[in-house]
Amino acid sequence: MNTKNLNKDLTKNSIDFKTLSKSCKTQNDLSNLTKHFMKNMIENILKSELEEHIESSGNGSKNGYYKKSVRSDTGKLDLDIPRDRNSDYQPRPLLL
Repeated sequence: MNTKNLNKDLTKNSIDFKTLSKSCKTQNDLSNLTKHFMKNMIENILKSELEEHIESSGNGSKNGYYKKSVRSDTGKLDLDIPRDRNSDYQPRPLLL
């Protein structure tokens, strides 16, 4: 399974599950795909949460990302956590 282009495939609005399922030949391939889906889902939830925080506070702006490793059912995930310029955004503890 080619994981190099997997992140690009997962960020598209329309995911072609038929093509992705054909690339899963082993249990390890399926585990890697699940891990990538979880990473992508969590990062997108955090991005949306930050955008909502910035809109509701009326001030601030995005200021890049920081790395954080977390454990999940799929194993270790290396996440890119968004941050705001004022440093008053805190991700919800449920996810981290």
